[in-house]
Amino acid sequence: MARHEPEPESEAAAAHYNVPTYYRAINNDDRAAFRGLTLRVGQKAPTFQLPGLDGSEIALPELLTKGHVGLVFGSYSAPPTILGMPAIDELNSRLPDAATIVFVYTREIHPNQQMLPTHQMLLPHHQSLELKMEAARRMRDDLGLRLPICVDNIAGTIHRAYGNLPFSAVVIKSNGTLVHRQEWADADLLGAVLENLLLGDQRAMDGAPGRSSYTETIWNSKRGSH
Repeated sequence: MARHEPEPESEAAAAHYNVPTYYRAINNDDRAAFRGLTLRVGQKAPTFQLPGLDGSEIALPELLTKGHVGLVFGSYSAPPTILGMPAIDELNSRLPDAATIVFVYTREIHPNQQMLPTHQMLLPHHQSLELKMEAARRMRDDLGLRLPICVDNIAGTIHRAYGNLPFSAVVIKSNGTLVHRQEWADADLLGAVLENLLLGDQRAMDGAPGRSSYTETIWNSKRGSH
């Protein structure tokens, strides 16, 4: 869990997490190779069970029984989310059954501001789970997203556990290990990591498993800075 937050699901945590106005230093502790986090690649991924927009519950343990999982964290007031999610949604539609991508709706990172590219959109900071669910449905419908979408609680417990950044992504191997994370979610990089995991599965089935290799990369994102 991030070291700079109040008790995970308290009212104080919700008030601290759902800022009414964006300020750039909000994520300073979590940038620069995720220096504000104890959770690292190679460790067990934090589990969760969150409400989905279709009325079901989306649980990480159940997802992992089917294969590898990509998690993308974001909100409708984050311009990179609006720009990046169509490509990620398309990637998910092409993945085989042994891999899936799930979007986790987080706090509004630019609450109460008119933001490009929608320009006229104005979303308040979340003060109830119902309002947060409504914002997530609005984003899904406006962007035409088809991938599974779940909504974090009002205190952002799962978002904070995974890094607290405005449009980030992780990949979790089917055994529950965190194997990849991105400061900025990128469809090309997500696809490459998931395809690599699937290739490893195929090699193991063929009796020729490879070896694991730890990699750190500074990735040239196509999206602008936040």
